[in-house]
Amino acid sequence: MSQHAFLSRILDYAGMFPPAALALEPALERYVSYRGHFMLGGFILAVGRLGDLSAQSLFGQGEWPLVLLGSPLSHPASAQRLAEADVEAIAGELGARLGQVVSLEAVEIAPAPEALAELGQAARAQVPLYEQLSDRLQVFYEVRGTGFEALEGSGAGLKIRAGGVTADSFPTARELAASLAAWGPLSIPLKLTAGLHQPLPHYDPELEVRQHGFLNVFSAAMLARRDHLQAGPLQAILGLDRPEHFRFSPAGLELPGHQLSLQDITTLRQVVKSFGSCSFDDPLQALTAHGFLEAP
Repeated sequence: MSQHAFLSRILDYAGMFPPAALALEPALERYVSYRGHFMLGGFILAVGRLGDLSAQSLFGQGEWPLVLLGSPLSHPASAQRLAEADVEAIAGELGARLGQVVSLEAVEIAPAPEALAELGQAARAQVPLYEQLSDRLQVFYEVRGTGFEALEGSGAGLKIRAGGVTADSFPTARELAASLAAWGPLSIPLKLTAGLHQPLPHYDPELEVRQHGFLNVFSAAMLARRDHLQAGPLQAILGLDRPEHFRFSPAGLELPGHQLSLQDITTLRQVVKSFGSCSFDDPLQALTAHGFLEAP
């Protein structure tokens, strides 16, 4: 069924980050327990914690895909220096202890607001340095809203934050649709992070905010890339809140007014990469409860 292609390696596990905020060892234990599930992607870890990983604890689990959070970009003038320091630290750990047991998939960087005006210049300085670590590595910059067009041609991808631990960290459907519409015509890959614990949008009474659904966001992103949809139609997709709105079949996915073939999904998931989540159980259980996956 096409949901397998849609959901394959869709979730990078961020158990050490809020709201779960697990210590390293419990987070590793949970990640190990999820290994082998087709939805599981990489393990997210800050560069500064790489030295805390024990190669012995990773042996016997196959190759570990790692997604590293690089040093925050405080100012464009510091871009090269920060990347050089990260690369030195990462290369030292991989070369000395972890090179045989981990696969470095991505480095994700959060620029400060004052760095956004020259983000393209900063990315062009940093990306070649990080890419020295692995020919499979991709670099992503987290940007809220728009203004990320300068990443085009830099070799970097875009990371969009879809939520967090406070209501104001969740973009509205209109804001998120505008970001996806601006990203669609670009030739850069996309990741998302936070706030996507459920497949469908829903209201969180504790935070008093409407949270986005990852089926909606990924469907909207794929259609933004394939069809260059504008913000209005994308906002409508983000608002679909019933399981029957998403009809998976062996041929692909149907949703109101739009279709994605199995080949479309397979191809577009190469650029609409994954989302980071501190929970793997919540998305999996919700997908099962809504009938998108069979119970194990």
